[in-house]
Amino acid sequence: MWDDAFYVVSNKSLQDWSNLPAYFYDSGTSAGHDATEDFRVFRPLRNVSYLIDYSLAGLNPAWWHIHQVLLHTLNALLVAIAAGLLARSPVAALVGGLLFLVHPVQTEVVAWVKGRDDALSACWTLIGFLLWLHWRGRAFTWPRCAALSGVYLVACLAKDQAIILPLLLLTAERWLPPPAPDRTSRAGLRLWASLAATGLLYLVWRHLFIGRTSQVDYLDGPLSSLLTMLPVAVKYLQLLICPWHLLADYAGITPATSLFDPRVLGAIVVLALVTALIWRVRKRAPFVTFGLLWVGLALLPVSNIVPMMQYMAERFLYLPMIGFACAAGALAAFAVARWRLPASLACAILLALAALRAHARTAVWQNDVTLFTTTVRDTPANVLRARRSLMSAYMRAGQYAQARPIAEELWRMAETAPDLSPRKRAEYTRHFGMTALRSGDRLTGRAMLEKAIAHDPTYLAPYVTLGIDAGAAGDAALALDWLDRAQQIDPQLAVIHYNRGIALQALGDPQGAELAMRQAIALHPETPDMHKTLAAQLWQRNDIPAALQVYRDAAQRWPNDPEIVQWLVEAERLTQNHD
Repeated sequence: MWDDAFYVVSNKSLQDWSNLPAYFYDSGTSAGHDATEDFRVFRPLRNVSYLIDYSLAGLNPAWWHIHQVLLHTLNALLVAIAAGLLARSPVAALVGGLLFLVHPVQTEVVAWVKGRDDALSACWTLIGFLLWLHWRGRAFTWPRCAALSGVYLVACLAKDQAIILPLLLLTAERWLPPPAPDRTSRAGLRLWASLAATGLLYLVWRHLFIGRTSQVDYLDGPLSSLLTMLPVAVKYLQLLICPWHLLADYAGITPATSLFDPRVLGAIVVLALVTALIWRVRKRAPFVTFGLLWVGLALLPVSNIVPMMQYMAERFLYLPMIGFACAAGALAAFAVARWRLPASLACAILLALAALRAHARTAVWQNDVTLFTTTVRDTPANVLRARRSLMSAYMRAGQYAQARPIAEELWRMAETAPDLSPRKRAEYTRHFGMTALRSGDRLTGRAMLEKAIAHDPTYLAPYVTLGIDAGAAGDAALALDWLDRAQQIDPQLAVIHYNRGIALQALGDPQGAELAMRQAIALHPETPDMHKTLAAQLWQRNDIPAALQVYRDAAQRWPNDPEIVQWLVEAERLTQNHD
């Protein structure tokens, strides 16, 4: 689903163990379909995890999701251990672990394969925290420092949100009773120096990998982005406490432009009250205090201090959820100790409601259509990205009739938007044209595609679409004209050469067709249809030996393709008979 198309399905580096070392130094392994520039991430451990899944099950999604569920269950067990150790209570362990397991906001990470990085990072962060908790009060020898630093690095290599582990440990050192021994000793300084060096090493490594420190520039300028994060923080708290209204895409957040924005002022009041509450109960409920501080610290890396691709996502709560679950477990243990039966019933009812809500939410994550249908339903009409995602899901499923009204609505909104760039306007116009074309309205479709070119003459996609459509309609000369214009914009796109080859063959230029098809294969050799088409064209020219060589090359790549195998056998038979 969704970004799985880039990170998994089209990412050929996940299909061969020889690529494993490159995960740690080559940004081209992050995503497929040349999407690395759009997905600047450093997630080598996630790629290793994906590589294991592909080796076990190929692209059959069942195992990938089983892996996700098993990893989430392991994390819930680790949370239960942490909550039990912190509060010294089996009730805290049970409630904390179960809450982490069934909380509805976890659905995004568990039901979406892309969420593997969050689950892996949380797992190794928990392991690091539990190791530190186990050694707390003892001397941190070099082997122990090395072990903790290694776990810390692995957690960061899963996802950079784990960078805050040393801050979590320092906070635990300060807030958790009984107080730890004096960490100003040489052994204590050894631990913090080791963790600091590891964190610095990771940050430099990540910078070299993606070529910059931040993923993107600030979405709306530094001040506006940081002000916007204040109401987002309140929204995160609301999702932790009452996770009823859940969204896959929070692209509709309106940026705050002033400190006096009512949303910002309201958020400051709420956050001040929460901070006062934490300070007030710090001595009477230190485990609750620490859990809530964990939530705040774990949100720092996704708070747009260093700019990110978006303001908010539910998966960003997976690591903070550890602290929230531990705090809830400690509260439950206190309540059950004082009011045994009613508190136990209340905990059971709340956990059951959370599980039911999570179960209902999981159904939304069945596929892109179910996910974005729900997202569009639950977002205002001016939120374009969710509607564009639903339109794209319908188009990928071949449901152009369903996609067309959405595409037309988006086009009308884009036509009246005053600050939309020419490229964006051209994209929305092209989408409308594509859906009209594919649903049988060729006249409207072609007109919209030509209008998209008028909006932005450098926009490649409408030229290619018009060329393919002209070819499908039998007008090879017009198809070649559109494709030649596309080639002038981007001579390195395989699909252009491929369709030029088909047009040239139809126009009676077999040599030109062969040259274009071989260029397409050179640029994108992973597509079997290109090899099949070239071989068929050579066969049509009665050049059976050349066709045989193409089939042999294709059979090495796709030995289980029945069409390739069939024609390879036939070409070999004809060649032998000719000899």
